Amino acid sequence: MTGETTNIDAAGLSEAIELLEHIESLPSTATGALSFGDDGVILLQNRRICWAVAASMPKRLTDILCQQKNPPLPRAAMEALFKQCKESGLPIGEALVSSGLLSEGELRKALAFHNGEAVSRIARARRRPTGFLPHSKTGYDARFVFQAVELLAQIAAAREPLDTHGATATLLGTLVAGATGFAFLRDGERGRPTVLAVDQACELRVSEALEIGCWSSRLFDVTSFFDPTTSVASATWCNNTSIVTWRDGRVSYAAVCSSRPASTLLVSQLAKRARANDPAVHPQVRP
Repeated sequence: MTGETTNIDAAGLSEAIELLEHIESLPSTATGALSFGDDGVILLQNRRICWAVAASMPKRLTDILCQQKNPPLPRAAMEALFKQCKESGLPIGEALVSSGLLSEGELRKALAFHNGEAVSRIARARRRPTGFLPHSKTGYDARFVFQAVELLAQIAAAREPLDTHGATATLLGTLVAGATGFAFLRDGERGRPTVLAVDQACELRVSEALEIGCWSSRLFDVTSFFDPTTSVASATWCNNTSIVTWRDGRVSYAAVCSSRPASTLLVSQLAKRARANDPAVHPQVRP
């Protein structure tokens, strides 16, 4: 993504977390417009974020969409497609992908950037919602709506842009079938992790991701005291669910595995990678 995003500080990140956790506290069927007076509005579909807009946003969505390509897409082509969709009633997302102007991944990235910026600005205004207008329509394409934790990653990653791209690639390249997860940095300033990247299939709430990140950091603190080479750990989490966590340089990762075979396979792959990089590494811990 080219272009600039809001440079959010620790206080702003905490405010964004508070707003996103408020959204997650709504009923799972919450569909409608969450308004913040003159500061903005967030549209929800079954509690997921479809669209957000805030006052004084620096970039229009058209600009963000154009910048998904290198060289950027011509604005004229994008605006012509917008006009065509307005006349035909075809959803703009569907039209962009079917026309070949953008891939599904590029469109989702642009929408995450826009929505993350809007949520961040609304949160920084320190305004509580002024109202919620429900509606029964659920017309947003499920491919282009976002869990709160995904937008948290989008917002938080602005603080650590150098780590974000590599963390996303590593996360998605490591997860196995039956596992979802996220990447994070330990943030000593706030005493809780900074989520950098989230697998699209991850269903964790913001509070759950932060709790798992804290647990992972504490676990490695303990294991590092006895064996500083430990880089992979796993544990049972809530009945049959397992958590596998590992470190790669500054970035840590956590995977939620829905079955024992998934966690076993993931730990095995991570162990092989760790031994290949350093034969002295101990790949597994069971606290």
